[in-house]
Amino acid sequence: MAFIIRLTNDAKRDILALRAADRRKVLDALDIHLRYEPTKESDGSQG
Repeated sequence: MAFIIRLTNDAKRDILALRAADRRKVLDALDIHLRYEPTKESDGSQG
């Protein structure tokens, strides 16, 4: 089953403010997290 990832406007703005390399890391991490555990909530920790 395929899912569509929708970001809020604030999230889009924050991601676009990142350097390209950092933006890619964030988007890749989102893709991996949501692909393998789409219903698991993040703990919100940084690191």
